[in-house]
Amino acid sequence: MSTHRIEPRGDAPAWGLPARGLAALGGVGLLALAARSRGWARLACGAGAFGLIVRAASDAPTARLFASGGDPYAFEATRSIAIERPVDEVFGLLSDYENYPDFMPNVANMRTLPGLRHRWNMLAPGGIPIPVRDRIIEHVPGSFVAWESEAGSTFPYAGAARFRPIEAGTLVEARMSYGPPLGSVGDGLARLLGQDPGRQLDAILGRAKDYLETGRMPSDSVRAL
Repeated sequence: MSTHRIEPRGDAPAWGLPARGLAALGGVGLLALAARSRGWARLACGAGAFGLIVRAASDAPTARLFASGGDPYAFEATRSIAIERPVDEVFGLLSDYENYPDFMPNVANMRTLPGLRHRWNMLAPGGIPIPVRDRIIEHVPGSFVAWESEAGSTFPYAGAARFRPIEAGTLVEARMSYGPPLGSVGDGLARLLGQDPGRQLDAILGRAKDYLETGRMPSDSVRAL
């Protein structure tokens, strides 16, 4: 699977890994200092620690830590993967939400409604259900599918996937973007919990590949439990 960096959109350049590592260490140091301080000094050190740690995790400018700049889909990830199965079979699995509980451990209570709309729960760590409402906005059989959240979903998100025949089977190119609560802070927390778009795409595509190529339902999928 090829992976690409997940970067918040914006004018400020992304920090490299060394700078983010130093920011995280600085945040931990300020956190320790805050534990030994009192009053305003403790508050200032705690705020600085929080900002540095989240900045390191989310790689977003401090000014955007609590906002997404007016863009409801400010945080985006792209992934691609080759699956050794025919295009129609791969498209059939990934474009139909009803199939996801067969190979995913965090997609539950799936309901398909008229108009290519869906209601389901994404299971966060600890099995906490997060209500999701979305709809398919473009559907080209065997080639392309796109979706977006609807009003009432816990957070706005959208995505698309293109399916191309290749000699070894099918190339899937997918994109997902979302706008978490609290902007970059929410994105940083989502990454720490493994719920960010990049991690979700990795899981979906990787598990779909294993499921299609082996024909075996994962033992931890919702329908296998």
